[in-house]
This record gives sequence, structure tokens and C-alpha cells, in this order.
Amino acid sequence: MQLTERSTRPAADAAGRAATFSPAAFWLAAGVAAVGAALRLLHLDSAYDLFVDEVVYDRLGRSMAESAVPMLHGGPFFLHPPGFFVLDALWQGAFPHSDDVWTLTYRARALNAVLGGLSVALAFLLVRRIGGLLAGAVTVLLLLVEPFVLRQNGRVLLETATVFWLLLGLTLLVVLSDRFDRGLRGRGEVFLAVGTGLVLGFAVCSKDVAVFFVVIPMALAAWRRWVLDRRTLAVVLASAAVPYAVYLGAVAVNGLFETFFTQKFRGVLRLLGLEKSTGFNREGAPSLTGRLLDELAHFWTTYLLMGLGLVAAVVLLRSTDRLRKLLGGFGASTVGYLAYAFAFGTIEEHFAYYLVVPAALTVATAGVVLAHRARDRRLGTALLVGLGVAVVWNTGVYVSVRTHVDNGYQHIDQWLAANADGAAVGVFTETGVWGMEHHGAELLESTAQIERNGIRYVVSIPVLTEQGYTSFTEEEMRQLESGGRVVFTFTGSTNGEMRVVELPPVVR
Repeated sequence: MQLTERSTRPAADAAGRAATFSPAAFWLAAGVAAVGAALRLLHLDSAYDLFVDEVVYDRLGRSMAESAVPMLHGGPFFLHPPGFFVLDALWQGAFPHSDDVWTLTYRARALNAVLGGLSVALAFLLVRRIGGLLAGAVTVLLLLVEPFVLRQNGRVLLETATVFWLLLGLTLLVVLSDRFDRGLRGRGEVFLAVGTGLVLGFAVCSKDVAVFFVVIPMALAAWRRWVLDRRTLAVVLASAAVPYAVYLGAVAVNGLFETFFTQKFRGVLRLLGLEKSTGFNREGAPSLTGRLLDELAHFWTTYLLMGLGLVAAVVLLRSTDRLRKLLGGFGASTVGYLAYAFAFGTIEEHFAYYLVVPAALTVATAGVVLAHRARDRRLGTALLVGLGVAVVWNTGVYVSVRTHVDNGYQHIDQWLAANADGAAVGVFTETGVWGMEHHGAELLESTAQIERNGIRYVVSIPVLTEQGYTSFTEEEMRQLESGGRVVFTFTGSTNGEMRVVELPPVVR
């Protein structure tokens, strides 16, 4: 098979962009990956409190070691594809067996920390090739200690792996483009095109929404002839469908396609916003605007980066350089998805990761290109000062987060292990149920349930009750706690004050 020839591109431009990837660039990227992973692994067990999805996703990962499809609560789980769960199963298999929820969660967090460090390295390689060494360095500075990115990499969520595969796929696509420009169009390039597609397919198999971030840039590239030729891009896209096709094959072989369709259809309804059972757009959910304002002091640099990302994507789309157009298309696709999710669909806080990371790439590239074109030292100085302020602030936030203990659920779990003597424990959130499962903790939905089951200790988190995340109102919580005795408290940045309340016998 011979890939179609296309016109070549100059080896370098006036901004000093490298013509291709070099051994020196890979050594630099390896150093960036090591530093990025180390920063993310530091105090990983105490920097962020337990999030409910972490335990769920890790359990799904463990199920993949024993089943062809992910299993939860004794049944198949098809709301999300199994890409991350397979990766987690392989990762956990490299360590001694454990059933401890904290050990397993922190191991899975370490996987995402490593993927986060590798993502920074891939971002460096990609932007260095497209925008030059300075743009690559700016990208690293923007991502290395970016507070929202670090929090996302510090939890067991799907977005980190999804973006890692996207960045790797885009990097391989640029490698393929460079090989075409050097006149290499043989069997090796066919294999590289297939491999690029498979990697992008792994992103879709990690979370379905990645299909937008793959198909939209590739479709624009084919339509406008940005990179490669349409035949080669078709090979890439066809290969990208293979991982999901294998997944569907496993579903069909196990006779679970009807269950898959039912669960996936609900997922599509959630994506479109026709069903709003989770996220900030659901009925009774806390205000997204209020949440953003509450976290403004912590994430103002993140908000600024996301806003600039939209402008930078437009700048790159208007560029005459085809690779920069591709990067702009990637950034624009993430902006479009988040805009729709915010206005109509299901929007959850961690979805912003799909916008923050691409924004760092587009802002760094567009900023350096614009500064070079302007040839104005004052503009360059202003951009460097702004970058310096952001990096210094983010570094301060990083130090603050990593030096403050925030693992409240684990501290409560340890207190109950030492003091509860097997007494019945009730919690008001699913996170508490998962985090204290070996105490037999049950999710509380009514006072009658407390009396009926003889609950002795309840774990109360007032801020979650205020935000509507429990079945109890604030008044009901005050009445419940007024007759009890607070026996343990923990205050963290995620959940504020967390209390263990011992109830009197009359309530039990």
C-alpha cells in the first residue's frame, strides 16, 4: 500500500520551529515527564479527599481482571467504555494483591499521576514542533503546576487517561506528517497511520466524548487539507474505530448488547441534556457560578487560561501553517463541547480538564507566534511578566495543597476502626459508603432508618448538606445532631468540617 503524496512544508519558519523531533527534544521531554510525575506523586494520599467516582472506577478496573466487560454491583457497567478500567487492572496487577480501599485508590491515583506527567511531556513535544522551543517551554510552565490539572491528575478519574491518549495520537500524527514532508511514503508510514488511529481510538475507549476531539479536527484537516491527504486521514480514522469495535464485539459475544444499548442510550441522553440526573444543570444542583466564585482564589489562573484558550484557538485557525491550524481545530473542538455541555448538556466540574490542557497548548503557541510577529519588546515583556505571575501563583497553590492534609474520609475511617467497636455507622454520601465499607457503613435517607437499624455513629459533612448532596435538609441535620455528641472532627479544604456524631440510645 502506498500513501498518497502531498506538497511539502518548509523545514522551519521564522519563529525557529523545529523541523522534526530530535533526540535532544526527547531527552528534554523525558526530564519533563519525570519532574511532572514526581510533582504529582508527592503527598498524593493526603492532598485531595476521596471522591466517589474514584472507588467506583477502581472497582470497575479490578473487575476487568476477572471479566470481559466491566462489572459493578454484580452487573455489567456500560455507561463509560472500559479503556481506563483495563489500564487500571494492568497497573494494579503489577502490585501485591490488596482489598484495602485506600491502598487501591492511592495506587490508581499514582497511575493518573504518571499519565499526567507524561501528558506534560507530550504537550512539550507537540508544541515545540508546532510553535518552537520557547512555546514548548511555556506549555510546560503552564501545565507543570497548574492547580486544576494537578487536582485532576491526583484523582482516579477518566479524563487524565483520555487526554493522554489524545496528546499521544496528535503527536504521532505530527510525526507522520513530518515523514511525509521528507518524502517517506512506504509501508512504515502505513503502520504509523494505523498506530496513530489506534492510539486516538484508545482515547475514545477511555471516554466516549473524546470522539468529538478526534473526529472534528480530523474532519477539518481532511476538508481543508491541513495535514496529510484524505486517504491517509481515512486510514487514521478507520483505525481509530478499531478499539471500540473490539469492545462492542466483547459485549456482543457475552450476549449483553441489549443491556449495553439501554445504558449507553441513557448516557447519550445525559450528553445531550435530555436527561439531567448529574452535574450542575440537574434540578436542585448547586449553582455552577457559585462554585466557580467559591474557587476563584484557587483557580483564577485556570479560568484565565480557559478564556484565553478560545482566543488562541481562533488565532491558530486563522494561521497559514497547517499544523497550527490542526492544533487550533483541536482546541476549538474542546471549547465547542464544553460550551454545549454548559448551556444544554450535563456539565460536571472535572469536564473542564478537556479545555484546560488544550488551552495551555494553544495559548503557548499563539502567544509566542503573535509576540514574534509583533516584534515589540514591550508585548513580549508583558507576556513574560504575566506568565511569571501565573507560575509563581500556581507554585504557591501547589505548596499549599501538598502541605495541608485533606484526607478527611480516611481519618474518619481510621477513627472508627479504633473506636467504633463494630457499632453501626451511617453516612449521608455515597463517598462515605465506599470509604468506610468495611465498617458496614450505610447510606442514610431517613430518621426512621437510623432508628430501625440502630445506627450509633453518623458521619456528617455540613457543606454537602447545604449544597443539596444529601437526603437530609439542614434543619433535619441540626435536629439529628443536637441530641448527639461530637466525638471526632476533621477540617479539610475539600469538604470543610467533617464530624463523627455519636447518637444517644433514644435515637438508636
